[in-house]
Amino acid sequence: MEKEMKKKEQLNLNHQIASKEERGITLIALVVTIVVLLILAGITISLVFGSNGVIQKAQDSKEQTEIGEMREKLEMAKVPVYADGNGSYKVQDYWGRIESEGLIADKTVDIIDNGDGTYEVTTTPGYVFEITVEPNKEIAENIIIGECIGKGENLSIGIRVVKKTTNSIEIEVVRAEGASNFKYSIKKQGEEYGAAEEKSETRHVFSGLTQGGIYTIKVEATKDGEQQIVEKTVQVGEIPLAIDGDVIWTGNGQASVRIYTEEEGYQIEWQKNGISEGSWTREASGVKEKTITGLVNGDIIYARLYDGTSSGKYANIEVRDDIVPTATIKLSGTAVEIGKPLTAEVVQTDNESGININQTKWVLNTEAGNIGTEASKYTGGTFTKTQETITIPTTTGGTYYLHVLTVDNAGNKVQQISEEIKIEKADIEYVTDGLIVYYDAINNTGNGHANNITTWKNLVSDKYNGIIHGGVWHEEYFQTDGIDDWVDVGLIKEPNITIESVVAHGDTYNSYGISNFDSGGIGLSDYNKSGYNGLMVYTNGYKTIDSSKRYTVNKIYSLSGSYNGRTAKFFENGDKYSLEVNAPISYASNTIYALGGNPSGTSCGMFTKEKIYSIRIYNRALTDEEVLQNYNMDKAIYNFLD
Repeated sequence: MEKEMKKKEQLNLNHQIASKEERGITLIALVVTIVVLLILAGITISLVFGSNGVIQKAQDSKEQTEIGEMREKLEMAKVPVYADGNGSYKVQDYWGRIESEGLIADKTVDIIDNGDGTYEVTTTPGYVFEITVEPNKEIAENIIIGECIGKGENLSIGIRVVKKTTNSIEIEVVRAEGASNFKYSIKKQGEEYGAAEEKSETRHVFSGLTQGGIYTIKVEATKDGEQQIVEKTVQVGEIPLAIDGDVIWTGNGQASVRIYTEEEGYQIEWQKNGISEGSWTREASGVKEKTITGLVNGDIIYARLYDGTSSGKYANIEVRDDIVPTATIKLSGTAVEIGKPLTAEVVQTDNESGININQTKWVLNTEAGNIGTEASKYTGGTFTKTQETITIPTTTGGTYYLHVLTVDNAGNKVQQISEEIKIEKADIEYVTDGLIVYYDAINNTGNGHANNITTWKNLVSDKYNGIIHGGVWHEEYFQTDGIDDWVDVGLIKEPNITIESVVAHGDTYNSYGISNFDSGGIGLSDYNKSGYNGLMVYTNGYKTIDSSKRYTVNKIYSLSGSYNGRTAKFFENGDKYSLEVNAPISYASNTIYALGGNPSGTSCGMFTKEKIYSIRIYNRALTDEEVLQNYNMDKAIYNFLD
């Protein structure tokens, strides 16, 4: 019995223990269940309400949709503006368009100019877009719709560039409501930030910057209890190359340069013919133009602008004469008989660098067209004045044209061609029968006149060209100085001969127009006659014929002397004088003919001062009629009085 009671007690105890254990397990399960439920609830709440939850994703999706739609509307707004402007418009037209379409409420409030070509545009839903406008603000494609940077109420502080110069940047902190403790710092590209400047104002100016430099600006502030930092990169403006110049020719080959600028707030700097940093002349503040005088062709003026800290790039203004000179030709006639006078008045003009008179030349030839500007082609003569009358040779008949080469001091060349000139055979002309030597100062080259020749061309043949020793050429005559100037004609020993000259005597006697006196010979001179023109011929001694009239200094005379083996004849301006000699001429064996002196062999002495216009030698004695014919031709050509 006792055993059964103990057994029942044990069973009862076991039951109690089991009950307790069952109750413990149930409580734990409950707790676990609750915890699991809480976790599941948290997960559910997070999935639904969390930052990455269903609701947030739905909201984000909605915002992205709205942002995309707004971006599309902003893009489409460019189209009608572009069309209305025929492809060209001002950016203000676009702002007006998006306002009229209701994309923004008020363009004066909702558009913030950052000062660097970017704008913050707040749309009517509150989304803020960054819009970039390229430097050319006239073309629609240069308006770029950027990213949406958020909604206005959620945006942090920003930086707006209020003004930038070539050495400063002024900024303003935007969206600064509720912000304080502003700290401003700046660094140049490649460098570190300098010390920050703390102030309460939302505006700040960074000065003393380098033109064209790229700087990063940092602003720190406390807003709504949080520290906010924003940075912005800005390029400082460069000093404009906004300087120009005008070249003004002032006459006499000189010019001035006027340099000027329309820009405000700069000073003009300039220098002449070279770049040296220590040589710039800086004009006073407010001076917007400067005239530099006394310049010539080839001078260069360099000019630039100075902003008080730095200088800009320079422009150069060169004094350059690119304008060809001009020339006019006024003929005294377009048709003339052979031997008759013909002149041309040539006026050469250059209002810039001026005429280079030493390079101006002329030639008379048969070319009606352009012969170019090569100086070697202009063999007729040179000019000494910009307005000059030249004598045109008329010794040969034909159709001719006067070509004038005009050159200015800048090297510009131009050719001027005259009207057609007809030189016609005259009723009279020089006798050509027996003519072996013919020198003409007007046509001393055989192709016109030149002042730099050393050989006087024989117009009859290539024989007996005159070798020139000294002397000075003029347009119509060869001038000897009476000291050492003369012309070597060569060796001529004709038994019958005529020698003729057109000369003007200088202020000395013993003038020898042409002779080969050397214990023989013949010549036209005033030898030992104290100022009388005459002929001397050597036949068993010197025989002399003279006019018995003193010549006049610088008066032109046509002289002719001949010998036919018996009779010597002398003519002075058509007046005849003769002498019977009846003996042959005796010549020295090797004595040449000379102009302007008395020869001895192949040398010369007893020089004379005279102007020699023309020389003719015949290998026969001309008749009286022939001498008079030549005399009339001389008068026609040289236009002198008896």
